[in-house]
Amino acid sequence: MSYAKIPLMDLQGLGAIAAAAVAAATVPITVLVGRWQVRAAVQAAEAAYRAAVDAAQRQGTDAHAQWRREVRREAYTAFLLAVHQVTRLANAVEDDYHNENPDSTADMERAVTALQNAFFVVLLEGPDSAAVAANALSDAVGARTQFVLSQAAYAGAWMSLIERHRREREANRTAGAVTTQEENDTHARRILDALQELSAASDAASCEDRHRDEGPFHEALQRFRASYEPDVIREHYGEVLYFVTDGPDLKEKADTLPARHQEFMVVARAAME
Repeated sequence: MSYAKIPLMDLQGLGAIAAAAVAAATVPITVLVGRWQVRAAVQAAEAAYRAAVDAAQRQGTDAHAQWRREVRREAYTAFLLAVHQVTRLANAVEDDYHNENPDSTADMERAVTALQNAFFVVLLEGPDSAAVAANALSDAVGARTQFVLSQAAYAGAWMSLIERHRREREANRTAGAVTTQEENDTHARRILDALQELSAASDAASCEDRHRDEGPFHEALQRFRASYEPDVIREHYGEVLYFVTDGPDLKEKADTLPARHQEFMVVARAAME
């Protein structure tokens, strides 16, 4: 076909058809572009929202972690101060055991109560590793306290028995004792001799041996009990038995106090990081 033979009207019709086709093609493209823009905007909004939520969560987590560290720091500090106070009072008792002071006893009771309360706070705040270390340290402090108190009572028993021996010896002299042996033959002297033998047996015995119903310690214990038999009052009897039976075990645990203190410090620092 020759283009020169196409009527002008037909050419105009073709142009209209072409324009309509272009317009028809443009509408879907515009719609797609609009959808893409909306989708991108939604994705951007979602990303911004997630970032805001993540930031808020991180901020909240950081704030909670900081608060937790501060609470634990206060708990650990109070516990260590209570440990120091009980230890200080126990050392004072050991240094001046021959002077029994009711005020010191009351101070010790208050300090031990404060230590128990501080330990319960550590137990509550955690973590478990700190609670375990605090329990071990409390046990060592308790052993130290019991040891020095029982040691003081034991020393007091010795001093009391020596004074009692002096009085009984004077009574023997007044009653007409001729020889030194007769003069020193007192009930208190027999108790002191049995106590000295029992103390030596206690030092040589193991924990198991001290709680057995046979062996050198048990035999020395029976002789000590027999030395008290005629005595109705049995002055200091229980304190002496407690010290020679349980004192060595208490001292062994008390000697771990520095190590238990160091272990708690390590765990506490880790828990506050």
